[in-house]
Amino acid sequence: VVNRRNQATATRMAVRAAERVFAAAGGNALYSSGRMQRLFRDIHAGASHFSLSFDNAAAPYGQYRMGVPLAAAAF
Repeated sequence: VVNRRNQATATRMAVRAAERVFAAAGGNALYSSGRMQRLFRDIHAGASHFSLSFDNAAAPYGQYRMGVPLAAAAF
């Protein structure tokens, strides 16, 4: 449970960093021939995976920290 929360947090941080770099790159980052737009799309595609969703990881982590028994599907 803690590892899933950490993975989701790291993913969230990576997406935010990519968004900041993309914004700083300016208008040229939007060109389909550029590498920046591809990297931006790739990190968002990876972050949209179910197991990396912060919302899906936060609830079981909260239950764990509160001492509430977890369902087997929560892992």
